[in-house]
Amino acid sequence: MILTGKAKEDFLKYFRKRNKISIFNSCENIFNKLDILYKTSLIIDFFDTKGIYISDWSCEIVDFRAEYDASVSCGKKNYGIDGWHTTRQEAISKAIEKANEIYNGKH
Repeated sequence: MILTGKAKEDFLKYFRKRNKISIFNSCENIFNKLDILYKTSLIIDFFDTKGIYISDWSCEIVDFRAEYDASVSCGKKNYGIDGWHTTRQEAISKAIEKANEIYNGKH
């Protein structure tokens, strides 16, 4: 799982509640079996509920290939993600890592 610390702990609570998973089932095991796109969507939704917003907002064509960027916003601050990435998923993963860092710093 890409999340760590308090963000991971709170996300698993959110995931359990959202999906009505029994306390006897391992939330993390269920989550880990999901498709990467669904996992990403759930994590982005979780951060939305916490006031941390991930934007997949930019794509540029460089030397006939697409490069992607993303950002994270929290309060009045906007955090860019360093550099351009070769896939949209890679850019979003970097944004999720930044959101994780912000969340853990606040809690």
